[in-house]
Amino acid sequence: MATITQANTQLNNTQHQQHSTRPESWEDQRSYRICQIMDYNWIIIPSLLAILYPIAYRLFSNPNTIFYVPIDDTTTWTPSALIWLAMVLPAKPFHHFSMLATCWPCRPFRLTNKPAVRPFNRLLICLVTRGEQEDVVRRSILPVQDIVAHIDPKISLHILTEEVNAHKFRNAAVYAPHVQVHGVPKSYTPRFAKHKARSLEWFRVNMCLRDDDWVLHIDEETLIDAYLLRTCITYITRQTHCEIGTGVIHYNSNGYFSSIIPQIGDLSRVQDDWGRGQFLANVPHRATLGIHGAFFLASGKVENAVSWETAHLTEDYWFLLGAMKKGFRIGWVPAIAREVSPRSIGDYVKQRRRWYTGVRTLGQWEGRWVLFAWFWGFVELFYNIWTLASGTSERAVPRWLFSVIVFEWTCFRLFSFLTVLVQDWDAGVPFWRMVYSQALAQLLRPYVDLLDSYAAVVSVLKPDQTFQIINKS
Repeated sequence: MATITQANTQLNNTQHQQHSTRPESWEDQRSYRICQIMDYNWIIIPSLLAILYPIAYRLFSNPNTIFYVPIDDTTTWTPSALIWLAMVLPAKPFHHFSMLATCWPCRPFRLTNKPAVRPFNRLLICLVTRGEQEDVVRRSILPVQDIVAHIDPKISLHILTEEVNAHKFRNAAVYAPHVQVHGVPKSYTPRFAKHKARSLEWFRVNMCLRDDDWVLHIDEETLIDAYLLRTCITYITRQTHCEIGTGVIHYNSNGYFSSIIPQIGDLSRVQDDWGRGQFLANVPHRATLGIHGAFFLASGKVENAVSWETAHLTEDYWFLLGAMKKGFRIGWVPAIAREVSPRSIGDYVKQRRRWYTGVRTLGQWEGRWVLFAWFWGFVELFYNIWTLASGTSERAVPRWLFSVIVFEWTCFRLFSFLTVLVQDWDAGVPFWRMVYSQALAQLLRPYVDLLDSYAAVVSVLKPDQTFQIINKS
C-alpha cells in the first residue's frame, strides 16, 4: 500500500509540473491552442451553423443565383422528392453523423485537474515498419527521440521491423542509443498472425507486457510530440475505466498539399476524428467503426487478453472488436498526431481498398454500413447527372426537401472549411496558402470523395489479398 501511495504521489507531482505551465515549443503550442478552441466546440460549431444556414437559405431561394432551387408550397410530396429519398438519402446518415458529432462537447481538458489514480510500469512507443522507407522512419523518430527521456523515464522508443531490414536502423548514426530496434525473425511463425499483426504479436510476447504496461502504436510516418506524450500519460494515470485510447490525426506533415487529390480525400478522416471518433470514445466508449492503428494506445492488460493473432488486413479493427467483445472500453486522448497523405491517387485507392476489404471480411454491420455509404456515392452521382440531363433540377421541390438540401449543403461546406482551416493553422502555412487550400477543397472535395466510393466498389469486386506498402516518402 505504501508503494502505491508513493507512486501516486510521484505521478501527481509529475503531472502537476507538466500541466502547470503552458507548452513552450511551437509543436506543443499548436496542439494546446487547438484543444483550447475545441473545448468550446459545442458553442462554436452550432453557432456557425445557425449563422450560415439562413444565409444559404436565402442564396438557394434567390432566382438570380446559380444555386436557385424553386419551392412548391402546395404539396408535400412530388415524384422528384420520392426519387431523392430513394437515391440520395440512404448514404446521408453516416456522413452527417460524423459532421454533427463535432457539436458534442469533447472536453479535451477533462482529466487535467484530476488526481493520478493509476500508476503505470512502462509506456512503449512502438513504430512498425517493413523497413523499405527509411527516410519516412527517420522523419518520425528524430523529432521525438530527444524529448522522450525528459518527459518520463518510463517511456521507451522502439522501431519494429523485419529482421532482414533491422540493420538499416541499428547502423544508422542519426538515432540515439536509447532507440531500441527490433527485428522480427523470419522463422517466427505465430498461429494465425500475418502481415503487420505478426510483428505486433512478436513484440507483445517478447516485451513480456504486464497489465500495467502501455503501448502507443504508431505507423512509420506518424509524427508525435511532447504534448501528445504528456496527454497519453494523463490519460493513463488519471482514469481507470478505459484500457484503450485514440486521438486525432492530421494529414499535414511533410509535403502538405503536394498531392492535392489524396490530401483533399483525407479531409473526411480528419473530420471523422473530431466528430464521430471523439463522440464514440467520449460517450459510449466504443468505436464500432474502427480505430487508427497510427495513434492507438493500449494497456498490456488488453493486449494480452486479445493478442494480435489475426490474418486480417485491418488488424487494428480486428483487435478493437475483440477487445470490445471482452468488455474493454475505449476513451479519447485529446492530442494530435500528424501524418502524410498518400503520394498518388493509385496509392490512395490501394489504401482505401485494403481498409474496406478488411472491414467487409470482419462482417460487422457497422463496417458494412460504412461500405454502403461510400458505395452509394455512385448512386448519388448518377442522380445528379440524371437531374441535370433531364431538366428535373429546375422543377420545384417541397419546402421540407428544400430545407434539407440547404442544411446538407451548409454542413458540407462549413465542415470542409473548418477541417482545412484547422490543418492549415496546425501546419503553420501562410495566409495565401490557406486561401489556396480552401479554394481547392471547396471545388474538388465533392468529386474526390468519389474515389472512396470507387475503392469501396473495387474492394467487393476485387478484394485486396496482400498488405501493400503505401508510398509516404
